[in-house]
Amino acid sequence: MIDEATGRASAPVDADFDNAAVHHLTVPEEAFDGDEELLLRLDWTGDVGRAYVDGRLVADQFWYGPVWEIGLRRFRDEVVQHGLELRLLPLGPDAPVYLSPEVRRDVGPGGLVELRSATLVPVTRTVLTAAQA
Repeated sequence: MIDEATGRASAPVDADFDNAAVHHLTVPEEAFDGDEELLLRLDWTGDVGRAYVDGRLVADQFWYGPVWEIGLRRFRDEVVQHGLELRLLPLGPDAPVYLSPEVRRDVGPGGLVELRSATLVPVTRTVLTAAQA
């Protein structure tokens, strides 16, 4: 997105996500068995992604290459009941951001948006405590 007043790249507004690619993900309750954090690891390509739980924005990311990880444990009850909705905006062919030539080559006239995988990954949590000096 280009801010017309400054001519600079800017973040999309809420209304831009009305036409986003939408993916609904279901997370089974048993995925939360144990005390581990549960990461949702998203391998995707696009411009900007938003994650919603029961209509509430819980995470967002500008795509830059690595997977997007969202910790789900804090949303456990809501995620089990409602699932998670992803809204991904396509990266346009004229996006005013640097992209390596390999990626830029894959952007067609309609843009590039792809969710290649969504994986649940349990991660052991470690609690650190400060010692008195």
